[in-house]
Amino acid sequence: MQAVVLDANVAHGGGLLSDDITPSGKKVSGRKADTSPVRSRGMERTRHATASVYLVADGATALHDHPGLDLRLPPGGHLERDELPHEAALREAREETGLDPTLLTDHADVSSPTARAVPRPRHLMLADVNVCDGAVGHQHIDHVYYATVDSREVDPAPGEPGPAAWQWYDREALREADVDPDVRELGLEAIATAAD
Repeated sequence: MQAVVLDANVAHGGGLLSDDITPSGKKVSGRKADTSPVRSRGMERTRHATASVYLVADGATALHDHPGLDLRLPPGGHLERDELPHEAALREAREETGLDPTLLTDHADVSSPTARAVPRPRHLMLADVNVCDGAVGHQHIDHVYYATVDSREVDPAPGEPGPAAWQWYDREALREADVDPDVRELGLEAIATAAD
């Protein structure tokens, strides 16, 4: 019996984890979700909770070259201990871009003295991060949000990739961009949602 670990309360800085690299030292950049059981000799699958947010300004969304995955992605990263997914998405956006996002929500704000609504993600994605010999060893359960920002002036926090790593894509540019299909589709949906 193979163990499946769901570790949502890890504090990683959103960068590449040691197990995002295969045992041979090769970086893995696959994003196709694999929901099948672990098929490796004793390999344990690890799943981390992450959150990302497609920022939209003036009909375009911002993507950057992820420093470890060789992919163009929106801002995002791992949830920190005791952090809700939407809080992680907003924190990562502020750290990575310096912008102050406003989430686009699609639910009623229901609350009581003992409970409140938590902004739900637009999508939940299961991303394969580490694939070795056909077995998936590490996955991200990504909570995907959409948000608007008032500016395209990216000013990342110290230690984050600089403004040159970021590019704004309008609908036409995103359709032509060399990005994964899910990034294209979600980016287009975010732009359309912000326009409504």
